[in-house]
Amino acid sequence: MSDIETIKKICFEQWSNEGCLGYVQLAAINIGYSKENIIELLKAVENTFGNYSVEEAKKKYSKLV
Repeated sequence: MSDIETIKKICFEQWSNEGCLGYVQLAAINIGYSKENIIELLKAVENTFGNYSVEEAKKKYSKLV
């Protein structure tokens, strides 16, 4: 694989905030959250993005599960 192909693959697989919010929304729908609760949850998650690094979020998650 060339360097350019490797970079494209890495970039394609990167998470985005929108992708994360989409997963949160889908999970909330799956467990029966109301539209209002989903909006509240998504706003809370979106506000949290700026307060923690991805690494901090990973560590926090791994302590819960």
